[in-house]
Amino acid sequence: MARLLRPLRRGRRRSRGEPPVPLTCRELVGLVTDYLEGALPAVDRDRFEAHIAGCPGCTAYLDQMRRTLRALGAIPDEAVPADARETLLRAFRGWTA
Repeated sequence: MARLLRPLRRGRRRSRGEPPVPLTCRELVGLVTDYLEGALPAVDRDRFEAHIAGCPGCTAYLDQMRRTLRALGAIPDEAVPADARETLLRAFRGWTA
């Protein structure tokens, strides 16, 4: 997934022996898809999970994304008419946040 936000501070440490810099809520939002797909490196996954453990808002967001993916995963491709699919693809091609 292309990073839409500023580059992630991958595992950067504050000083020797201290834990990696915590994620912000904004960084977490940019990583949700990679997290759900199991594509985050271990250090980023640990930072993600540490943030989720202490942030009710981001925990709710992650749960909402999981429910959305479950619901969308149940819609077969054939359920979307070809012309509507093409219109949607055209609308989102090149879209950036």
